[in-house]
Amino acid sequence: YIALKLEDLTREHTHLEIDPITILGTSAALIPYPEYNRGDRINYGAKMVGQAIGLMASNFPMRADTKFNTLS
Repeated sequence: YIALKLEDLTREHTHLEIDPITILGTSAALIPYPEYNRGDRINYGAKMVGQAIGLMASNFPMRADTKFNTLS
């Protein structure tokens, strides 16, 4: 059971969310003022942000692939 705010925390809760928007993920957390947008637009924007980040894989230094280029 996750509490979204510190003042909502009770003995029933097992976790406290760092920020309520991060429950949607880091891509959605980059969207400014999500509380003023519809949920479907936030999901759409999060998908676009995820594509714009352009990280091939989070473990790319340890992959067995020998040929690929990354931007520094």
